[in-house]
This record gives sequence, C-alpha cells and structure tokens, in this order.
Amino acid sequence: MPTQPTPNPQNLYLGAGEVWLDRFDPVTFLPTGSYRHLGDVDSLELNTVVKSLEKKSSMDGARGTYANVIVSADIDVTLKLAELDPENFALAMLGSTAPWTQAIAASISAGVINNGNAIVLDRWYDLGYLNPHVTSVGSLLAGVDYVVDYPTGMIKFPSTGTAAAAVYTWVGTAPAVTGGKVWYGLGAIETYGALRYRSAANQITGVQMLLDIWNIQLMPEGNLQLIAEQFGEATLKGKVQVDTTKPVGQRYYRVRQLPSSVYVPA
Repeated sequence: MPTQPTPNPQNLYLGAGEVWLDRFDPVTFLPTGSYRHLGDVDSLELNTVVKSLEKKSSMDGARGTYANVIVSADIDVTLKLAELDPENFALAMLGSTAPWTQAIAASISAGVINNGNAIVLDRWYDLGYLNPHVTSVGSLLAGVDYVVDYPTGMIKFPSTGTAAAAVYTWVGTAPAVTGGKVWYGLGAIETYGALRYRSAANQITGVQMLLDIWNIQLMPEGNLQLIAEQFGEATLKGKVQVDTTKPVGQRYYRVRQLPSSVYVPA
C-alpha cells in the first residue's frame, strides 16, 4: 500500500500482521538464526519511555524552563499471545521446552502405590506412568473398589468399595510416549530474543511495515488463565536492549516500509 501525502485517511493506521521470535540460546544468549512464528498475536505495542531532567530559571519570578535534558530513553514492548502451544506456554512461565518421553513398561507385576505405605480411602495416588493399563489390584474389583484416571495415571480407592486402609500393588502395563514436550516454570529466568513483525498485506489501512527488534528481554505479565470462560492468552512484556554489533544510532530497532508490490512466483 503506497503512502499518501497528508492529510489523507489512508494514512490512518489499523494494524494487523504476523510476529516471529528468534529465542536466543539460553547458555550463550546469542541468536540462533531461526525464527519461530508466535501464532495469532492479539496485540503488539511499542511504548517509548523518556525521562528528562528539567532546570527551572531562578532569574525571574515566572520560573520558566531554563533547560530540559533527556537523561534516558527506554522502549517497552507488550505482546498478547492467543495461541498457547508448548513454546508460548514456556514463554509465559519463564521456562523452556524439552522433549518428553515415557519408556514402555511391558510388564508391571508389583507396581508401587503410595510409596509402599497403606493407602487412605478417597485419596488419589500417582502410579508413576501416564495412561497406564491397570489389569488388577489384588482381588479388588475395577470401577467399584478402585478407579483409575488414565490421562494422569492416578488411582483412587473409594470408601464405598471394599478396599481397606492397607498396602496394595498393581499389575498392568504402560505405553511408550514420544513426541511430547515438558517445560518447567521459572526454569529460564532470563529470556532474550530477536523479534520481527510484518504488516498483513490486506490490513484495512495504514503503511505496511517490517519491524526488527535486535535484542529484547521478555517477561510474563499478568495472570495465565488455565480455567476460564474465555479464550486464554499470555501477555509478555519486553524491554528492548542495546545491540552493540549495530552502528551507533541503529542499535535498538528498525522499521522498514514494505514495497507496494510483492514478488509472486510463477
């Protein structure tokens, strides 16, 4: 979309677009060169915060401004992530993802319950596997004397059944799990990356741009709603850092106007 001389309503801005993040290596804090799409981002905001030192004149009663000096300037970024995949969840929890697997257990003949201690009725106990196949617990009747929550791998002995407050073991199997992800809250306190935003080609109005932030520190802000009556989202706050590899005057971020025509492969 070409720009127009002002005044012109085509210069009003109602933005839309896509956002990518190159999350820096957690050990070296250097770019990986690989950008991951953050999915649907509900909003992206830049806020330039300027602090100044003002000197009032003491030479007349009006006390007018004698000098005003900018002593610091920061760029704050706010993102609201609508897609909560494992990588975005990790960003919202100051964590990082890693592969998660569960080895197959083809034959479990004496699975431990409650660390080998006597159980308490109506309490849940972790069997140590996700989605286990419990074939028996002593002579107890499945669904009556004990129930299993298979996704979490937990077992309960209802007080309405015949189970006693005793030591039990279980018999069964557990499947292999591959392709999963695990992440730990507060496992990666310092999260840095390079952020890129591109305006949508069909945004309603406003100049189309390509924004590059060379170095940004990301921190979660606000609540992460896991149970709610609306779509969950994660809010991230970013503090733009200096990139000393860039020339002076170009060390924080860059915005380029996109060309009005885009190459389309034949």
